[in-house]
Amino acid sequence: MGVVYLGFDPAIKRQVAIKTILIQDGPGSLGGGALFDALVSEARAAGGMAHPGIVTMHQLGVEDGLIFPVMEYLPGGSLDNRLQVGVPVHPPWSTHILQQIESALDFAHAAGFVHRDIKPGNILLVNPRLPGTSTNQLSEPVKVADFGLARAIDANQSSRGIAGTPNYLSPEQINGQRLDGRSDQFALAAMSYRLLTGRMPLTAETIEALLMRILMAEPPVAHQVNPRQHPHVHAVLIKCMAKAPPDRFVTCAEFVAALKGALAGQMAPSQPAMKAIGLVGGAVGASHRPGCYRGRLHFRGRASARGAASGGGRIAEADQANAHEADYNSADAKVPARDPSSRGSAAAGQQ
Repeated sequence: MGVVYLGFDPAIKRQVAIKTILIQDGPGSLGGGALFDALVSEARAAGGMAHPGIVTMHQLGVEDGLIFPVMEYLPGGSLDNRLQVGVPVHPPWSTHILQQIESALDFAHAAGFVHRDIKPGNILLVNPRLPGTSTNQLSEPVKVADFGLARAIDANQSSRGIAGTPNYLSPEQINGQRLDGRSDQFALAAMSYRLLTGRMPLTAETIEALLMRILMAEPPVAHQVNPRQHPHVHAVLIKCMAKAPPDRFVTCAEFVAALKGALAGQMAPSQPAMKAIGLVGGAVGASHRPGCYRGRLHFRGRASARGAASGGGRIAEADQANAHEADYNSADAKVPARDPSSRGSAAAGQQ
């Protein structure tokens, strides 16, 4: 698991977020194995990306099996902290947020990186919410966190062998297939569904049942969950959550553009265009139906990464932060009937 600490870089006098991730590459190992080296290499490579919508990684430390990326500190907290169960987000604010995310994702995908764990908890707001202001701040900037870290965070926390949060996993992640940007697109669509309806697209009583539903079932029709949504919205979402990657959009930007048009009630009038979206005569296209996819840093007075584990300045424990997305570390873990990602975060800042 990982823990996030608030640190301070004395060289340039700035606060930073320090995420500590312990990786044991085999029983009793403290790093140095092939898995550990691969995770460190991936994190370092992803940390080199520079985009206004991606959280900046200033440094990546490695010590005794511990990976500790040092990142820019964003005091606004996560998007998950702003969401309420059963309460849809204002569509213009949703599309404003999604456009920033898709820009970051398409940039990363073009560079050869797949995030693997897109969810509200990994979308960070740059600025704190001011007292008396609305949640729906259309000018609010956001950034995507944890690029290159999803596999490292998941390496020892689960027997699934899958990097990512269950509710947002793509079918190809569940099946252990090779991933590309369309896997993140699936997760972005699942998150969009939650933003626009206030509910998760699919839930189940156990993790096994949830994963099977992601593979075989379709989400409830979005405009039946939230009658204020135009029927075209569901067609766009269901195309982006198609079981087979080739049936999705080519890029995240295409998905968000189509969603924005659908929210406005706009759809290309031609039959081929509507068929491409999956909406012909109000029906979801056959390809989207169930079963069709067979300097030196100080940790508040401690300079050691190990010292951070016992020092002050903790922002959030990753196991607590991830638990409100889906508490699936035990075989009998349940997904409540209400949105499992609605629990209040333990984080005062980043997750």
